[in-house]
Amino acid sequence: MRRPFAFTPAILAISHRTAVCAAIAAAPMLAAAASFPLLQGGDAAAGVSATLETDAPALSLERDLTASLLVEAADGGRVEIPSIDELRARFEGFSIAEGYTRGERTDGRIEIRWRLRADPAARRYRLGPFAIAAIDAQGRRTFVAGPVLFPVSPMPEAAGGMELPLRRLFVWPSPRQAMEWLLAALAAAGALALLAMALRRIRRAVRIRLMSPAERALHELTQLLGRGLPERGLFKDYYVELTHVVRRYIERAYGIRAPRQTTEEFLASARGDTRFTAESLSQLSEFLQSADMVKFAGLSATVEMAREAAGAAKRYVERESAAGPAAAGKGGPQ
Repeated sequence: MRRPFAFTPAILAISHRTAVCAAIAAAPMLAAAASFPLLQGGDAAAGVSATLETDAPALSLERDLTASLLVEAADGGRVEIPSIDELRARFEGFSIAEGYTRGERTDGRIEIRWRLRADPAARRYRLGPFAIAAIDAQGRRTFVAGPVLFPVSPMPEAAGGMELPLRRLFVWPSPRQAMEWLLAALAAAGALALLAMALRRIRRAVRIRLMSPAERALHELTQLLGRGLPERGLFKDYYVELTHVVRRYIERAYGIRAPRQTTEEFLASARGDTRFTAESLSQLSEFLQSADMVKFAGLSATVEMAREAAGAAKRYVERESAAGPAAAGKGGPQ
């Protein structure tokens, strides 16, 4: 995993007595300098920087130390850190002057100052780890700053301070974020399902378009039988669809607009077409007229009669296809 901030803290620790002597020796430099960068760092990709400064180059047991933490975000970004009280609780080895802690917060800049008083009995002087969140158009990224150990010997100004050790921290999404991600995933899954359904329909339509007239008629007949219309008592609807299967086959195979003609008109057209044999015309006439008796004359039909009509339609298509009308009608309407 990429380390957003590559920092290596250098911690200098000397005895309290040495710290006192060093602080006295550094008094002229303290008077000349306004602040001393103790820790600093940043991440250009995340657009966040953090600096911890003090008003003295080293910790002294004889005077208070003013520490200032500044966290800034790039233009358009926001930063978040723990509250002042939470940060106060992370100091070790110090007591904090009451009424002095100050904080200034805006969306892109947070500055907090403390007046720290060293405890002579403390084993170390430390600011514990705390979180820094960078928020911009790319989302929210969280880092961990620290821990920061305060040196007790003078830090040369030329050293430029140490870099603030920040490491990336994984934060579980909030319930709202989790719900938004779930809804987005469901929407994407729904879109993929619709796309897959559309692709299946397109492939099926293309496959049917590439069938021969006879193959397509037998396919339509199988679909019609699968609907179970006779078993539900819908005989008229069944015979209408059945005759349309045969008429569409003739239209595709011979180029005759059979579905748009009445039975008599179609038979009259077929008799004038030399591609129809007398036997074929006889079988076709018998089939269509028997179907018309159910569709228009109110003839009562049974499931067995419906199955026999489907068998007759299938045999007619197979015989005509074997005799060659499909080849003769290739190039006709599809």
